[in-house]
Amino acid sequence: MLTIDEHVQVVHQIIQEIPPLAGGLSFPGFRKLLETVLADRAPSAGNLPWLMLPILTCEALEGDVSQAHHVAAAFEIGRIAAGCLDEWQDQDTDNALWRAIGAARAVNLALGLLPLSFLALSRLSDLKLEPSLVLALHEEFHRTLFDMSAGQDADLRDDRSLHDYEQIAGAKSGSLFRLGCRAGALVAGAPVDVAGRYGDFGYNLGVVAQMWNDLQGLAGLRGKGDAGQQRALPTLAQQAAEEMAAGPSPEAGQVGSLYTLVRIQVFHRRATEALARCPEPGRLSLFLDAYGMRHLVEKAQQTTSQQGEENAR
Repeated sequence: MLTIDEHVQVVHQIIQEIPPLAGGLSFPGFRKLLETVLADRAPSAGNLPWLMLPILTCEALEGDVSQAHHVAAAFEIGRIAAGCLDEWQDQDTDNALWRAIGAARAVNLALGLLPLSFLALSRLSDLKLEPSLVLALHEEFHRTLFDMSAGQDADLRDDRSLHDYEQIAGAKSGSLFRLGCRAGALVAGAPVDVAGRYGDFGYNLGVVAQMWNDLQGLAGLRGKGDAGQQRALPTLAQQAAEEMAAGPSPEAGQVGSLYTLVRIQVFHRRATEALARCPEPGRLSLFLDAYGMRHLVEKAQQTTSQQGEENAR
C-alpha cells in the first residue's frame, strides 16, 4: 500500500505525461506556464490533499488504484483551475496567480487547464476501462463543473444572505468533493447506489472544508483576506447577529466564528454518518480526522483571539 506522499507523486507524474505537456504544444511558453502553476500548487509532503478522495475511495473498494490515479490527475487539474479562477473572482489572496501574470492571462490559463483535466480522464481508455464507464466519468466531471459554476455565480451576487450560504457551499465545494468520491467508487466498479453513498460523504465533507476555509480566511491565514469579504460564513453570521441585536456589539465577531464552528460540526457529523453507510470506509476516515474537533478548536481560538485584538484597538 502506497503512502499518501507516494500517491501524490504518481498523480503528478501522470499529469506531466499528458500529451500537451509531454510535447506537441505549439507555444512552449504556455506549456512552461502550465508546468510552473501545476508544480507550484502541488500538495506539500505530509498533507492530506483532496486528490486522495478518488484514490482512497477506490482503495477502500479494492479497485484498481492505478486507474484511480488517472481520475485523481483529472480531479487535481480541475481543482487547480477552479482555484485560479476563484482567486481572481474573489481577489482575496495575496500571492494569487492573477496578481503575478495579470487577470487576462490567469483566466486564460485556467480555461486551458479545464480541457487538460478531461484529457487526463480520457487516458483511462488506455487502461482498458470500459468506454461506457469513461463516458460516465466525463459526464460526472461536466455536471460538477456546471454545478460549481452555478454556485460561484450565486456566491458573487450582492444579495446573498446567511440563509443562502450552505446551498452555495454545497454547489461549490460539496459537489467537488462528491465528484472525487463518486468517481473513485465508479472506477472501482461500484454500483451507482454505492457510489452515491460515497458521494454523500464527499458532499458533506466538502461543505466542512468550505467552512474551514472561511475560518482560516477570517484569521488571515495563508494571505487570505476573507475578513473583508461579505461572503464568508463568519461574516454573514456576524451580520445576522448584528441585525438581530439592532447594531454591533463587542461579542458579534465571536458569534460569527462560534456559529461557523457549530455548523462545521453539524456537517462533520453528517459526513461521519454517511461514511458509516458505505461498504468500506478504508482510509477515508483520515479526512474526518483532518477536519476533527481538535483542529477546529485550534483554528477557532486563533480567529477569536485575533478578533479580540482588533476590537480592543
